[in-house]
Amino acid sequence: FYGDMLLQIDGLTGALNRWAYENTLQTLNNKAILLFFDVDKFKSINDTYGHAVGDTCLVEVAECLRKAYGNYGMCFRYGGDEFCVIMTRALDRVDKATGDFHKELEKRKEDNEWMPTVSCGYAEFDPVKDDVQEAMKRADEMMYQYKEAHRE
Repeated sequence: FYGDMLLQIDGLTGALNRWAYENTLQTLNNKAILLFFDVDKFKSINDTYGHAVGDTCLVEVAECLRKAYGNYGMCFRYGGDEFCVIMTRALDRVDKATGDFHKELEKRKEDNEWMPTVSCGYAEFDPVKDDVQEAMKRADEMMYQYKEAHRE
């Protein structure tokens, strides 16, 4: 059991990893909301402040995700500077949780100037009428629309 758990945890952020995300999607048989997150301008954080700060940045983002969405589902590090959440509870609270996530990021930016903005997109998934890959694609597209609308 312990070995199985270690295989599902991202060693840096403590979030569930991509393998766990893909396994969770395969067994998803109830309505859910799939959320995608991308750390904006992450390469410039690494280039400006160094990789140690970049790593700290990813840990901070993961903590913000857990704080905002942890009561509603599971948080994953998809890879690199990308994160996902699968909300399986209180689906009507997705906008509030997303607002809470962005507020938490802003609060942490007060202490850490390098704290980034994070683009977010989501899509509803209904296993009766949706294909999970299509729902993921819709969430990804919404995230990129958010990124375009909020470019500095």
